[in-house]
Amino acid sequence: MWRHKLNNWEEVSHDVYKFCFEQSEKRLKDVLEDAEKITSRTYTLIGILIPLLSLSVGIVVKAIIEKNSFHFVELVSLICVIVLGICLYFLTNLIRVRNIWYSGTEPQDILLTQFVERENLTGEETVKYMYLSEMESIQYKIDQNKIVNEARIGTFSK
Repeated sequence: MWRHKLNNWEEVSHDVYKFCFEQSEKRLKDVLEDAEKITSRTYTLIGILIPLLSLSVGIVVKAIIEKNSFHFVELVSLICVIVLGICLYFLTNLIRVRNIWYSGTEPQDILLTQFVERENLTGEETVKYMYLSEMESIQYKIDQNKIVNEARIGTFSK
């Protein structure tokens, strides 16, 4: 996990912390939107593949019930059933394996006594310290979401 390397973090302006924090929140929002796009596109592909799979299965079942010899259309449909089934398997795994590190921090995790009740820090320094800690947390969430997104995108390129 990334940690800041500011030696004189207490001397950095509150406005600088606020600006950096806002930018990190924007970046996390972008990464989360990428995750949602991947999921949305996966659902769209599944929505296209299911009717194709149903049609292919129907043609194959009809050929089996009528005990006709497999013609070209039935053979192509059988191959489609196999290929579409494999595609749907990978796409559903893509949705199931979706780990997301959401933006924001729960109050129980941010209002810790180690942040708020440090005797050697002024009120302004406490706010700066909390900004720094939250930016480190946001960086971790960005890194983790990017890893998951890249793995999910890799599924499409296989």
